[in-house]
Order: sequence, then C-alpha cells, then structure tokens
Amino acid sequence: MEGDQPRPDEGLPRLPVDISWVANEARETPSIFSGCTGGHKEMFYEVEDPSVSNWEIRVPPLGRRICSNWGWGTIPVYQIIFEHMGYRLPFNDLEVAVFRYLRVTPSQLHPNSMAFLRAFQVTCKFLNIAPTLKLFFHAFFLQRSCPKGEKAKGKASKS
Repeated sequence: MEGDQPRPDEGLPRLPVDISWVANEARETPSIFSGCTGGHKEMFYEVEDPSVSNWEIRVPPLGRRICSNWGWGTIPVYQIIFEHMGYRLPFNDLEVAVFRYLRVTPSQLHPNSMAFLRAFQVTCKFLNIAPTLKLFFHAFFLQRSCPKGEKAKGKASKS
C-alpha cells in the first residue's frame, strides 16, 4: 500500500525458523481454505472504516501453518477467536497488555487461553469493574502441564 512504513525485512533473505517443537497436528493439518483459488472476499465481511485501510485478511497458502515464519506486520490468528469468542481488531488495551506481558502474539496462545481472557473481560463488564492486567493475572496464571502416560515414565509410545 502507498504510504506504508518501510518494512525491516524488505530485501533481506528469510531466516529458517525451527518449528520442530510444534506438535505434528499443527504442522501437518492444512487450512480447509488453502486450496481455494481466486479471491476470498465472499468469505469475509468488512468491519473497518472503508475510508481507512489499515489491515487485511489473508488466507494462508498451501503449506503455511499458524506456526510458520510470517512477514513483518503479519499476525496469524485462529479464526475461532473472531467467529465464536467475540474478539475484534484492533485488540483492546487489556488484550494488548496481556500479549506484551507474556511476550507472545495472539497465535501463540491456545484458543482456550484466549477464551479465558475473553471470559475475564465479560465477567468484569458484568460486575462493572475495570479489567486490569494485575487483576487478570491474580485470577489466572500459566502452568506447564506434566507429561502423561508413558511419557511421564520416560518411555516413548510404541504407536
């Protein structure tokens, strides 16, 4: 777009990203829309001011995943957070504060975590209290799950 900020990665080769830590399901499951050809305008409706074009929706091409290396200014997100959880762009102050505090992008949080954030905001609105970062992390915290089954015993599965 005309008037865009210069992008830091323009003209530079993309560095390979190690995504070996990502579960196979996320790496191997293609988007149901990735095989579509032509325009995708019929799949979306516009929610922004048409006189100001400041973001766009892109369907990932075949072979790209949410864990893929994306270009500058691109934020991959799960479709479900907009369709079923009530999220809208731009993200509000609390959502941005949580992402910054955790040093993650929206795509790095599991949809369940995004649902907890949304539920917290809805609850605060119902109780007529201000949703703050401190209050959110008083109610919720991150916890690494323990291995289950054979992995907990240090054995690999035989499947």
